Amino acid sequence: SSTVVTIHGKNVFLEKLRFAYNDENEPKLGSGQIDFQHLDIKGISGSFSDIVIVNDSVEASIHRLKLEEQSGFLIRHFSADASVSSNRIICENLELKTNTGFVQGFYKMTSNGWGNYRDFLDFVELDAKLTESDIRFDDIAFFTPQLRGLLTPMIFTGDVHGTISDLRAEVELLEFAEGGRLTGRVKVKGLPEVSNTLIDADIRQFHASIKDIGYVNIPMGDEYKPLELPPQLNALEYVEFTGNFMGFVNDFVTFGNIKTALGYIDADINLKTLETFQYSGKVATTGFKLGKLLESENTIGDIAFK
Repeated sequence: SSTVVTIHGKNVFLEKLRFAYNDENEPKLGSGQIDFQHLDIKGISGSFSDIVIVNDSVEASIHRLKLEEQSGFLIRHFSADASVSSNRIICENLELKTNTGFVQGFYKMTSNGWGNYRDFLDFVELDAKLTESDIRFDDIAFFTPQLRGLLTPMIFTGDVHGTISDLRAEVELLEFAEGGRLTGRVKVKGLPEVSNTLIDADIRQFHASIKDIGYVNIPMGDEYKPLELPPQLNALEYVEFTGNFMGFVNDFVTFGNIKTALGYIDADINLKTLETFQYSGKVATTGFKLGKLLESENTIGDIAFK
C-alpha cells in the first residue's frame, strides 16, 4: 500500500524572499507577460497559518501575501483560506489586490494536472463567486496579453464558470464607466481572440449614458479603440435595454426593448461597428422624437411606425 505523508504547521512567516525558475530548453516570451518557464519573483512577504500537507496537497490560511514578478505583475495583497493540489486550487474568503484591480469572494480552478496549466485557456476550469470585484483587463493581460486594452474597468458581482475560451457568467450586477449597469446571463466562446469571440447574452437590464458607451473599447485591426458613435446619437442621452444579444463585438444581432430620452423602440436588428456604424432590421415605436434626433424639430415631430 502507498504511504501517506502528513505534515502539520502552525505559522510560517516570509520576509522579502526571492524565487527564480529558468527552463533553458524553452524560449522566452515577450515583455509584459508572465512566462511560467522563466519566472523571477521577488519581495515575497506574508504569513501562513494552520498548514496541513498531505502528499501533494497543501492547505493553509494565507495572510497579507505580496510579491512582484519580473513581468511587472504585482500582488499587493493576497489573503485566503487556500487548498492546493495537482488537480485543483481553491481560495475561500479571497481578498486579492493586483496592480490596479481588486477581487474578493470564492475562486476555484480544476484541471487534470499541472500540465494543463500550459494550455490554461482551454483546459483549466474556473468556478468563481465574486462580490464587488474591480476587474482590470490590463492586469489579466499579464497572463493573456491579447486582453490588454479590452473594455473599461468594471465592478462585478456574480458567478463565473468554465474555461477562459468557453466562459459562462451569471451577472448579478456589472458596473462600468461612470454609470453603466448590466444584469443578466452571458456566454462567451473564443477568448482571448476578442474579434472572433461569440457572445450569447440574455440581458435582464442594461443602462448606460451615451458617454458611458464611449468608454467601451472594441477591436480595430491589431488594437482596441473606443467605440465611436455618430454624434447625432448624443440626443438619446442614455440607452436602457432588455432582451437578447447574439454575435461578435463588431457584428451582432439584438432583439428586445430599448428606452432612450427620445422614446421607446422595439428592435430586431443587426448592428455592425467596423469602419462605420451600420444597422439593418426591424424597429417599431409608438412615439419617438425623430425630429430631435435629426436636429429638425421644426419640420419633423414625433413618429410612430412598425
